[in-house]
Amino acid sequence: VAVVAHAGRAGVPKKPPEDGEEKPDEPVWMDAAEGNVIALMRKQIAAAKAFEMPASFTKPEIPADAQKVKFTFEDLGSFTVALMPGAPLHTQGLIDLVTKDDGAWFKGIAVDEVIRSTDAIDQGHSLHFGFESSKEDVRSKWTTTEPSTNLVEFEDTGLSHFAGALSARPEADGKSCFDRLWVSVTDESNQDGMRVVFCFVTEGLDVLENICQSELDLQDEERGQGRPTENIRISAVEIL
Repeated sequence: VAVVAHAGRAGVPKKPPEDGEEKPDEPVWMDAAEGNVIALMRKQIAAAKAFEMPASFTKPEIPADAQKVKFTFEDLGSFTVALMPGAPLHTQGLIDLVTKDDGAWFKGIAVDEVIRSTDAIDQGHSLHFGFESSKEDVRSKWTTTEPSTNLVEFEDTGLSHFAGALSARPEADGKSCFDRLWVSVTDESNQDGMRVVFCFVTEGLDVLENICQSELDLQDEERGQGRPTENIRISAVEIL
């Protein structure tokens, strides 16, 4: 947009000159003065064209050589995650648990919490598993307060909780653990910086969403958060 300078008042059309009358000067195009509304608009347009989404708001690509782990929930299906760089303590710890005794540590562990939106509450969808006590058939024996025995230092990967992010549950004293895992089924950027994201789901996000929609008891149903009424157990885990 340019500024036009001429003798007439802005916005008022001028009559064409009659015979014998002097023709008005041709409009002179001038650059907008610094601070002028038009100059500010130009700056905003240029800034918008040059804008690039910050890396933290862009879901990273999965490395072609990323190691993958597949979790199976009995007859409900499975999901696969790719291990991302940036958290070597977490990734190696998870690999060790999966490969030791054919993944015996994870087998039988149940989903102990799901979170989902309700008619009254709009929140992210996610699920958690990893408490070893959840292998017990008697639910009263399930505990969620005992400290993990698989602790590592908190590793800041800079990865955000996009849909499919797998993150480690934080522990006391700035520690983190690679055995108790949250899976973000929808975006949960509000958790960024609180948990270590070190994997992303590559297959089976629909399976995880179905689990998030599992039946809860009445009170938990109203708040969209709680333990599924039916046990949903991991039956197999493997490195792909």
